[in-house]
Amino acid sequence: MAPRQLHLRLIALTVVVTLLALRDAAGDSKLYKILKKREVAGPGTTLSKSSIDVPPSKAREFLAKLSRTKRNIWDRSRPDVQQWIMQFMYMGYDEQVSRLKFIYNP
Repeated sequence: MAPRQLHLRLIALTVVVTLLALRDAAGDSKLYKILKKREVAGPGTTLSKSSIDVPPSKAREFLAKLSRTKRNIWDRSRPDVQQWIMQFMYMGYDEQVSRLKFIYNP
């Protein structure tokens, strides 16, 4: 009975993931709409500057979505980094000795 329930859950999960992927792929993105509008205008047609101008507020809104937070990989407050450092120390890595090696050995 348990393998049958697991099988049904896996099928349900697969269907949900497939539907989400297809729904996302079917939606027209902003870039797609811009390119489609450009195709309608024709290949030899040049667009006037006023037709492609975007207000600065709209441009900032669009660019704000693209920003990515900076990550400090060796942030010592993170538990996984503390675990890495403990593992390196267990393997014989000494941070102070390594710093001296980098400073005094060119």
